[in-house]
Amino acid sequence: MATKKPSTSPHQSLPTQRASRSVVAVLVAGAMAEFARSLIKERTRAGLDAAKAQGRTGGRPSVVDEDVLTVARARKAKGESVSAIAKVLGISRATLYRHLGEGA
Repeated sequence: MATKKPSTSPHQSLPTQRASRSVVAVLVAGAMAEFARSLIKERTRAGLDAAKAQGRTGGRPSVVDEDVLTVARARKAKGESVSAIAKVLGISRATLYRHLGEGA
């Protein structure tokens, strides 16, 4: 006995239709996520600008202030090594080099 091939009716869901619906759903979700991210960026920027207008700044405070930098420059002018100066001041050599600038 020969087997009959099942016929497909227009009311049955084809695999390609289901796949295209999932692609559309992913695209919509991605667009919504992108929009939400742009809103977050705008609000963050507005908050930072408002804080700056009030004289507040963020970030970690610097270890090296003008007094420390003056001492470091004076010791460097006397010929003391950067490693020794950094050790005495309690800062890293990289930090000291960064604040002393190009001529260190």
